[in-house]
Amino acid sequence: MYQQFFDHVEYSRKSSNQPQISIVVISWRLHQDTLKSFRILQQQRNSVNFELIFVDNGGQDKEFEALKPFVDIFIRLNQNTGAYLARNVGAVFATAPILLFLEDDGIPDFDFVNSHIALFENYDVVSIRGVYLCKTDNPLNERQNVYYWGQKSFPAFVSLEGNASYQASLFFEVGGWDDQIRYGHGGLELALRLLEKDPDKRKHMYSPIPVIYHDLVKDEQQFFSKRQKHIEAFKYLLEKHPTVNEHIEEWQEMFLDEDQLYIKGGSDQSTLLCDLKKRVFERNKQQINRMNQLFVPSYDPERIRDTFEGIMGSRRCLIFGAGSLGANMLNILKKNDIEPAFFLDNDTQKWGGFLQGLEIKGPNDIAEGDFIVIASIYSYEISEQLQEKGLVKNWDFIIMK
Repeated sequence: MYQQFFDHVEYSRKSSNQPQISIVVISWRLHQDTLKSFRILQQQRNSVNFELIFVDNGGQDKEFEALKPFVDIFIRLNQNTGAYLARNVGAVFATAPILLFLEDDGIPDFDFVNSHIALFENYDVVSIRGVYLCKTDNPLNERQNVYYWGQKSFPAFVSLEGNASYQASLFFEVGGWDDQIRYGHGGLELALRLLEKDPDKRKHMYSPIPVIYHDLVKDEQQFFSKRQKHIEAFKYLLEKHPTVNEHIEEWQEMFLDEDQLYIKGGSDQSTLLCDLKKRVFERNKQQINRMNQLFVPSYDPERIRDTFEGIMGSRRCLIFGAGSLGANMLNILKKNDIEPAFFLDNDTQKWGGFLQGLEIKGPNDIAEGDFIVIASIYSYEISEQLQEKGLVKNWDFIIMK
């Protein structure tokens, strides 16, 4: 199947034999930040032996010439194959025991490569997903759901495929990414097949240490286009893996629980990782503070308590969004001694049903004085909807992620 898309490959080996990690980047057009990214990666070659594999995913002829001096392997495809097939083609040429996939428009932190390697050395893991910190103060970044989950490491499936690493042997054993997906939810789909080989969800982890800088979208049109693609991709995922929501809930139950992870490294590895984490945090303190101000973070118990004590008071609490995000938010609120009365949802077919023991009702069931927590991929639209009803953001309702 790959042969019909393959044009040619060029080798310009920068790494020595037996690299520790293979980095795969794909792109269908030259982004202004890709060159900046590769220059930062080049600086990290002094401390780690990695190979950089770039896949020209149907760009214009010679469009990526400026990138070639930085890459070990340059692969050209004859058309845009979508995100996952192109990543698989790049992985075919990888030789390291760890595969790392990086966004073409993401700028890596200066400890990016070392972070992924150090985590594999310290933990018994199959996959690692890092974080995205916003490049700019674009207000559309408020609409992201999965960029950053705080400073704890804990079990989680890959939901950011542009800052994700895998144990290469197991990645190849299950056949890599799903080639049929062009955009969205590929990390979750791959995680479900990896579980068929090793069913332990604790071997898939979130870590705040590997950082890249990335903005969600450039404008409204791109936002709605990307979200629609994600919705369609999840329909495909649900058809292929009917039990996907059950798996998501099991991962959500381990949210923020560091003790669930398997530590395999000794004291030396642990100390090095701790020092690395401190260094990354200090360097990115400003960006992290910016992320924390976009919404009420579900990973910050102190902020949750302050928000609810200061704003909600004795009012009745409702969760708007009777989906997986809403179910996860219910668990988080209960852990913080907050007991919502019921769920709200715009889907009339859900009304009268129950989610985790709470009834699902419609927006017309909102009473005067209710305090609403929005937990939905449609947080932007729901916020607009509530404001049209006269409710005030950050007083009558908040967005939690």
